[in-house]
Amino acid sequence: MKVRKIAASVMALLLFAVFILPQSAFAQEATEEESLTNFTVGLTYRSLENPTQPPYQDVVGATITLTNNETKEVFTFTTESDPFKTVQRVPAGTYTFELKSVPEAIQGKFDMPAPKTIVVKKGTPAKFDGFNVVQTLASIFKPEVAKEEVSVGEKVDLTDNVTNLDKLPKGTKVEDVTPEGAIDINKPGEYIGKIEIIYPDNSRETVDVIVSVVEKTKPNDNYWIIPWTPTKPSEEAPKHETAIHKLYINGYEDSTFRPEGNMTRAEAAAMLARLQGLDLSNNAKSNFVDVRSGWYNAAINAVVNAGYMKGYPDGTFRPDGKITRAEFAQMIKAIDKANSGMAPFADVKGHWAEAAIEQAYANGRITGYPDGTFRPNDQITRAEAVTIFNKLYDRHVEEPGIAEVKSRLVEFNDINRGHWAYFQVVEASNTHEFYRTEKGKVDETWVRVLQNWKEALANR
Repeated sequence: MKVRKIAASVMALLLFAVFILPQSAFAQEATEEESLTNFTVGLTYRSLENPTQPPYQDVVGATITLTNNETKEVFTFTTESDPFKTVQRVPAGTYTFELKSVPEAIQGKFDMPAPKTIVVKKGTPAKFDGFNVVQTLASIFKPEVAKEEVSVGEKVDLTDNVTNLDKLPKGTKVEDVTPEGAIDINKPGEYIGKIEIIYPDNSRETVDVIVSVVEKTKPNDNYWIIPWTPTKPSEEAPKHETAIHKLYINGYEDSTFRPEGNMTRAEAAAMLARLQGLDLSNNAKSNFVDVRSGWYNAAINAVVNAGYMKGYPDGTFRPDGKITRAEFAQMIKAIDKANSGMAPFADVKGHWAEAAIEQAYANGRITGYPDGTFRPNDQITRAEAVTIFNKLYDRHVEEPGIAEVKSRLVEFNDINRGHWAYFQVVEASNTHEFYRTEKGKVDETWVRVLQNWKEALANR
């Protein structure tokens, strides 16, 4: 039997490829023997993930059908490692040649080709040049987008809203293709913008982006760390060597402190930046994909540049995400004294922040719960945060220490002297001049309150 190969081509897997190759199936027939012809099929591919492999790899387990257009008789082929073993004897005629399915390992990596027409003649090789299908990058990758929030009148730019751009092929571009008039920047509300993802192979995908237009707020409207404006210094000679502690957390308009409320990562960054005295002049937008221009830009830039905080592997910082007890311990690790202490908490063994938690525990910054746990993945509360910061920065006052300044203090209506963190909150929410009550100890005696939280709130 004389056999003649008539077509062969390549199918590319594009998991991580930049270049795209055509894919095809090949078919061949032998000359007639009696009234039937040998018809052989196979499917080959080339994976660009491994350029050292042979250029052609056989696909085993693909299903290909050959349907006689007149009799409707169907011949089904399941490809094998050796394509010359996938043989059936078929009569002459006109057929529809169709790739029906491929193995799971390469499913979804290309568009299934359209059926082809093949004419099988007696004693004449079929004139079939195979499938020729190009896979697009747009069919492989899935862009993820973040919601955009702008103030009334502010220009909308959606080109930086793709949060996983670093996971898309190198050279991928983003264009804002929002139709004119689709977003009214002068009217608060939610709108739908559109961006076009342009891949290196010039395939494209249009994605919707939610755009929220909000009323303008006063600067620092959500900013807990209030800039301090000192009062006129006393002309009297001080009896003690004094220092000043600035407030670093504030209350709310309704006169609450919300001690059990949680804290965002941006708020924690702002508190740490102020306490650490970091340079807050850099208000530029950071490199994190989810950090828009906002009140927290300077604080995030400062703590990240100083190495106190970092983002997540997906390129986000999650400024509005609630910070956990473990993340808080990790944040202060580089500031606090190094030690080789061991924490007794059963639920921190093997935790990613175990070393930071043990250091903070050994330095007396944190404690656990009565059941012997630390609960590292629980969100930290405002009361817990100021307590840790006060311990870290040697800030501590009790009832005797504020005896001379009580008239300048403003109470919160949801926390009183019976609360376990009452004096921690007082320490953190008032800018005050003080001296150490006893040499070598951290207890403070306050000389005067320079600014209480209520005044700070009013002066924003």
